[in-house]
Amino acid sequence: MIMASIITIMHIMSKMRKRKLDPNIIRIDDIVRIDNPEMFIRCGYPLCLDDMYGEIEEKFGRVIEDLVHSIEFGDEFVQRDDKGRWPDGTYKKIGISNSSGRIYQELAYCRLMGKKFGGNERKIFTKNEEELKGKRAKVVDVKIVKTGNRISGSGGYDSYNGEYDYEPAYLADQKTHKILQLDIIDNSFMSGNWGMGFESNNIEAIHVTKIYDKSDVERVCGMIDILDQEREMVE
Repeated sequence: MIMASIITIMHIMSKMRKRKLDPNIIRIDDIVRIDNPEMFIRCGYPLCLDDMYGEIEEKFGRVIEDLVHSIEFGDEFVQRDDKGRWPDGTYKKIGISNSSGRIYQELAYCRLMGKKFGGNERKIFTKNEEELKGKRAKVVDVKIVKTGNRISGSGGYDSYNGEYDYEPAYLADQKTHKILQLDIIDNSFMSGNWGMGFESNNIEAIHVTKIYDKSDVERVCGMIDILDQEREMVE
C-alpha cells in the first residue's frame, strides 16, 4: 500500500516536471532584445533621499560639520567665520566623516517626510540609453514593483463603542511592473560591465522582446551564435 502511494506521488511529480512553461513569460537566464531603452532608475514618489542630501548640504552643511567637530573635539559649540576660520585662526578643513554622514542620512529622511515625498503618486523613473537599443542581454534577476496613488491611513476613537478604528494607508489604482536585471551579451560590450556611462542595468519587461528561452541557452551551453544559426536555417 505504501509502495503504491510512493509510485503514485512519483508519477504525479514526473508529470509536473514535464509541464511546458508559458513561452511568453520572461524568466532568469532567458535572452532578450532591448526594444525601448528606457532603463529603470527607481520606483517611488517624486522626491527621494538623494534629492534631499544636496539641499541639506547647501543650506545646513556648514552648521552640521561645525556641530560634529564641536562634539568630537570639545565641550561647547564652535563654528567657523565667513572665511572658514576657526576661533583659533586656523583653516582646518572638515570632510564628511562617518558620523556626519549618518547625521545627513537621518536629516535627509526627516526633510523628505516634511515634504511628504513630493506628492502621493508612486511611479517608475527611467533614463533613456539610446546606445542600448537593439542590444541583446541575459536576464540575471527579476523583481516586482508597484505603482499607484498613495491614500493616507485614517482613523479615530469611537467613544460610543470604546474602540479605535483605523484604516491603513494603501495604493489606489495600483499597477504591477516586472523589472529585469540585465547582463549585456552583445559583442560590442563587455558582459556585465555597466561602468561605461550607463546609470542602470535594469529595465521594465514591457520594453524588451524575448528571443531565446533559458532551455535553449542551456542546450547549447550559452553559445548564442549557434542558436542564431539554427534560427537562420529554419527561416
